[in-house]
Amino acid sequence: MGHRVLVNNRMDLSLSKLRSITETLPPELQGHLERVRKVAIRLAERHKVDRLKVELGSLGHDIYRAHDEECLLSLAKSKKIHISPIEECLPIMLHGPLAAIRIEEECDITDPDVLQAVRWHTTACPSMNKVGLIVFLADKIEPAKLTGIKYLATVAKIAENSLESAVLRYLTEDITWRLKNENLVHPAAIEARNDLLKILS
Repeated sequence: MGHRVLVNNRMDLSLSKLRSITETLPPELQGHLERVRKVAIRLAERHKVDRLKVELGSLGHDIYRAHDEECLLSLAKSKKIHISPIEECLPIMLHGPLAAIRIEEECDITDPDVLQAVRWHTTACPSMNKVGLIVFLADKIEPAKLTGIKYLATVAKIAENSLESAVLRYLTEDITWRLKNENLVHPAAIEARNDLLKILS
């Protein structure tokens, strides 16, 4: 019991440090993070997933989202992050990995579930934990996004019963759209979808 209290106290302190970072972000990005946080907490409660981990992941996922591509590439190189060919073409995809490093360094967030969730919230990844699934989904189905893409309402409905099925549906729809429009598809998204298909079959 004492260990759990100590861990929670440390995570509360990490949350306070993370809040100090998010308060410096542009107002529209702060609004997005707060909407994602609310959706994520609701999903965490419904699926009995650690609320504090989900809150840390949802608030931390986009702290680099407002940076320009040149800055993201430069930061990734300075942090010695492996930059794949697709990330060279689309540097915005580096904002998750960079955020994961920053919250670990500046907020003392070392929980692997939270760090995985932040790192892979854009594409998902194979063997994603429940915290990661929730942060991924909350980022995609927060209220401001639901009005723009029709299938997101379906994804949100599926998420009430199965996080895995909801992420699978999202990835299927998103990858299909990207292929039809001759856009790049990150390999991690394909690998995550294949992994979910195996799990759910």
